[in-house]
Amino acid sequence: MVNSRRHLQFVLVSVFVLSMLVVPISPSFSRGAVSPAGLQFNAEDPLYNNLTEAIEIREHDENKTIDGHTIFTLARCMVNPESPRGWSVVDTGFMSIDMDGDIEYYQSGFRGLTNKLINSTTVVKAGLPEAPNNLSFWNMATNTSEVFPVPSGHHDFVYNPVDEEFMILTYESSNEMWNGLPVGYDDIWIYDAEGNVKWHWNATEQLPFNSSMYDSDINQTFHGRTDWMHGNALVWDWENDAVYYNVRNLNTFYKINTETKEIEWGAGEYGDFTLIDEDGNEVNDSLWFQSHSLERIGSNRFMMFDNDMYNYSNPDSMAAEHGHSRYIELVVDEDAGTVRETWTWSAPDDTVYYFPRSGGDADRLPNGNTLGIFGVKGNAFPGYSYPIFLTEVTPEGDIAWEAKFQNTTDYYYWIYRVQRSYDAPLVELGQVESGTLELQMWNAYYENHESPATVSILEGSTVLAEESFNFSRYWQATDLSLDLPALSGGTHNLTISVENADGSVGSASITVEIPANYTPFILVGAGAVVIVVALVVYMKKR
Repeated sequence: MVNSRRHLQFVLVSVFVLSMLVVPISPSFSRGAVSPAGLQFNAEDPLYNNLTEAIEIREHDENKTIDGHTIFTLARCMVNPESPRGWSVVDTGFMSIDMDGDIEYYQSGFRGLTNKLINSTTVVKAGLPEAPNNLSFWNMATNTSEVFPVPSGHHDFVYNPVDEEFMILTYESSNEMWNGLPVGYDDIWIYDAEGNVKWHWNATEQLPFNSSMYDSDINQTFHGRTDWMHGNALVWDWENDAVYYNVRNLNTFYKINTETKEIEWGAGEYGDFTLIDEDGNEVNDSLWFQSHSLERIGSNRFMMFDNDMYNYSNPDSMAAEHGHSRYIELVVDEDAGTVRETWTWSAPDDTVYYFPRSGGDADRLPNGNTLGIFGVKGNAFPGYSYPIFLTEVTPEGDIAWEAKFQNTTDYYYWIYRVQRSYDAPLVELGQVESGTLELQMWNAYYENHESPATVSILEGSTVLAEESFNFSRYWQATDLSLDLPALSGGTHNLTISVENADGSVGSASITVEIPANYTPFILVGAGAVVIVVALVVYMKKR
């Protein structure tokens, strides 16, 4: 992929009767104008005032990034020996920062640590001050919210805008006892917007406790229960009646059929597939340990944050100096019966602070980079005051952008998940062949479903051509071919404009030169219509 700061490029296109040369046009990303609503905060807010000193941009390579907004909820924590966890949350805030680390949006008191964009300005999240135990929509631009009678559950949720339904995880205790504690399960639920239960998956029936798969020295107790599962991520494919469910304490994620409620397969330590690492070697135990933030990036491709906690091949992985968390990309081949690592990234061996015990994220961006989180460490390794990082890396493994949140002797920060968004859809112009322009497009944010959009060719304010299409799921490129219109002699500055469902517009431009004394004509023959012109085509960022 090529970054949005590509300089003007010039290409000559010669057009002959019945033929046109294939001419590549170097790609260029283009975005709309920034129009933030402004900060929403109390000037005396202690978290906000601490953050102005805590955020540091350690790296920003403008040639390897696309300017965007990084969205997350941040918690300020402190060590608390009286808490069962050994730590407690002091305050929280939902925010967006720009590529320079400046806070664009901020709202204090939002305790839910997972946020998911449903359009360019609205997130679905849990933990609003007025409804701490419900899911809500919050519009960053207008600072307004809509609360639903739907429980927030734990760790993760998915919103289905087609049917206006929510999928959530809940903790459920059973009558089973192990080592003096009840066995805890995760149940999965679907609610409609009115709070009615539409579907329920009972883990005690489909994934019953198995003591041979459980080690109390590894899988800690949680909330006074034997923490058998500790699910933390859901990927809901409602179009194909499936949900992918990541179970942290089993180092396995499962594909569940939402029609039959049966597990179709598992991938990981207790799964059904052969595990193959990035070097092509079969792995006997697991490719990942205590992972977080499973996300789908293609029909059979997934991203995951591998925390590398309790790694059997690295007995010292509970020591801050020895564990190394990483981003991993996986391909599941159901026919071949394999799960294969296709890309990974971890920090150099001497940077021990890239090793969080809790949380973590890995998101594939439209330009091929991966953005994720390394944090938190304080509740795993008391006495260590390592910072946390939001780190964007290129496919080649270079750090392209990184934000650091520096801890203090009294407090440390915690970010569970992160999301990148852009002001408008991204447009990448490709090549011109036989009067057709190839282009690729991405929506301004990640979606797990197709969404409607419109692409137009304009000259000034005149629309020369228009076509409806759907953005691809999982932030994959949407490929489209556009026929260039027949034009008279002269210079024509054309705009390729892409508008998404909520009205955000991204664009790119090309210039077509047609000699004034060279009049286009139409040649008809063998059932074909060919426009004969001489073109000079170039494009630029808009």
